[in-house]
Amino acid sequence: MLFGRGRNVATVWCASAASFGGKGLERVLRIVNAVRQNGVALELVLAGRWDCGARERRAIERQARAACAELQVGVTRTELGTLLATSRYGLHGMECEPFGIAVAEMQDAGMIVLAPDTGGPPEILGDARQLYHDEADAAEKLGRLVRDETLQRELHARALSRRGLFAPERFVAQLRRSLAEAGPCAS
Repeated sequence: MLFGRGRNVATVWCASAASFGGKGLERVLRIVNAVRQNGVALELVLAGRWDCGARERRAIERQARAACAELQVGVTRTELGTLLATSRYGLHGMECEPFGIAVAEMQDAGMIVLAPDTGGPPEILGDARQLYHDEADAAEKLGRLVRDETLQRELHARALSRRGLFAPERFVAQLRRSLAEAGPCAS
């Protein structure tokens, strides 16, 4: 079993403040479908919150059913921790994400995350092998990743080495150091 995860599960986690809408969900579904069409058995879990209207909700439910994806809505932090800890791969679909807290959370859980090569994810992930520029590139990279245990080990080790890099506690500590170095404000 590779790094404690026995299933090929790709998880799409929409951060706690985010809706499924606008997070590139349709793109992720097309990517996973392309990988599956190339003979790779891959489970898909979509996790997030309903911060959208009933019409969008029904459309997402329909898309998830059509993609044979498990839809988890309103997961608690404990449930999220379990989900991320039992998923091997994270797939992020939103282009030009200003930061990408979901990407950081998935990486912090030790998942191998693939994300668009725009916005914040390139800084979070720090490895071009985890970044894609279009759906075909994402499907090719995810398919290769699922089939290549050496690549999985390398990227999993990299994810573990970057744990906590974008943790809120680290940000607060750095901010406090900067404020202390700046000294008191002049009156």
